[in-house]
Parts: sequence; structure tokens; C-alpha cells
Amino acid sequence: MTYRIGAQYSANEKLDLRAGFYYDETPTNDKYYAPETPGANKIGITGGFSYLLNEKFSIDAAFIYSKGEKRTAYDTNTPLGVDGNGQPVYFGGEYQNTAFIPSIGITYNF
Repeated sequence: MTYRIGAQYSANEKLDLRAGFYYDETPTNDKYYAPETPGANKIGITGGFSYLLNEKFSIDAAFIYSKGEKRTAYDTNTPLGVDGNGQPVYFGGEYQNTAFIPSIGITYNF
């Protein structure tokens, strides 16, 4: 499940401010985890603004800060080999992701 909440506040006729928060639950279980797939629960904080330059143009900026929970997982479907005791060795480890994603744009209204 994904839970999201956000708000927009019009500070004046030219400036809109935005903020939000989300929580994404992982769609995968430990048996099928791989670090390049969305495999951890994440929280995110978002923010942004739009500033109206004139009737046709506005500048928009936003950011997302996302942090995944620390997770230890192994792909037990395909062994990489065996260790000195004859036990299978699997790909895996401890993972945690963090992202900061800024954006900027210009809007033109026809």
C-alpha cells in the first residue's frame, strides 16, 4: 500500500506553496529481493512552489527526499556456489537507499 498526503497554500496571487509526505510499502518479499528493484518500505517528504511571472509564464520548483528502511535480504533462488562447508552461497547483503530529487520547470499557458 502507498499512503500519501499533501497540501497547497496560496500565499498570494503569484505564489503557491506545496508540501507533502508519503509512505510506500514494499511490493516484494525477501525471497525475491534485489537492490535495483523497489524492495524496501520508504518514507518521503516533498515540497515545492509555483511563482506566476505574468499571465502566460510561471516558474515551478519541487523536491523529494526519500529514505528507505534498512533491509537485509538474500536471493535464495539461485545459489552462486558453495562455501567450504558445502553450504550454498547466495547473493545478498544489507541495503538502504536515500534519494534527494530536485526539479525545476517553466510553465507556459496558451
